[in-house]
Amino acid sequence: MESGRGKELSAGARQDGEMGLKLDRGHVNSITLLASLYINNKEYDKALALLDEGLKRDPEQIGLRTLKAKIHVDKGETDKVLVLFEEIVQQEPSKLNHRYGLASFYASIKQLDEAEKALRDVIALAPESVEPKLALAEFLLDRRDKTLAEKELLAFIQQEPGSYPLKFGPANLYEVLGQLDKARNIYQTVIEMAGTEPQGLTARTKLALLSFRNRDFEEVSRLLEEVLEENPRAIDFQKIKFAQIGLA
Repeated sequence: MESGRGKELSAGARQDGEMGLKLDRGHVNSITLLASLYINNKEYDKALALLDEGLKRDPEQIGLRTLKAKIHVDKGETDKVLVLFEEIVQQEPSKLNHRYGLASFYASIKQLDEAEKALRDVIALAPESVEPKLALAEFLLDRRDKTLAEKELLAFIQQEPGSYPLKFGPANLYEVLGQLDKARNIYQTVIEMAGTEPQGLTARTKLALLSFRNRDFEEVSRLLEEVLEENPRAIDFQKIKFAQIGLA
């Protein structure tokens, strides 16, 4: 429930928005402000009318479409949400965040084939980027099957054997699945390949955390010294060090 102070601020913001629209009916900031307040108060009809008027004046305003989508999400109007998401993607096809949003919405309504397709579209648009591949693997792990997630990650690594961020993907997966020996092997491989480069230090950090969980404090200390020698400000290792002292 909104406090008295919150109501005062909302009323003031509404007055500002209404004043802005009196001066300029197409003022996007005023439309956005006022529509957001309507949405927060569940005055959906007012918000939709205002957003539609704004889009009629300027159909290129992605932010106004996004607010419309939020209304239809709140109202459970799936078909209308999907239409708006598709319009947003078509309007700015190279913006990956729009496609991530579409994938996320498909997943939320359990249209998993469409969610997976949206994520694969992101990979096709940005084949050099690691993030979409890891996002697909995470989706497969959470919504499909761990075997599929592992298969995809290993295939990506085979295509880009020198990509350290991709190598961490299966390692993280194995940690989630409790297959710690497999995760350890990957971290050790990255350490051998990357040496004291940043990715090698990251692998040491992750390996030390595994060793810490196994109470192998001798290995933790060794890895700690290696990382701190290269990077004395390594925060994760400082945390390990203090925790180790507390358990000693």
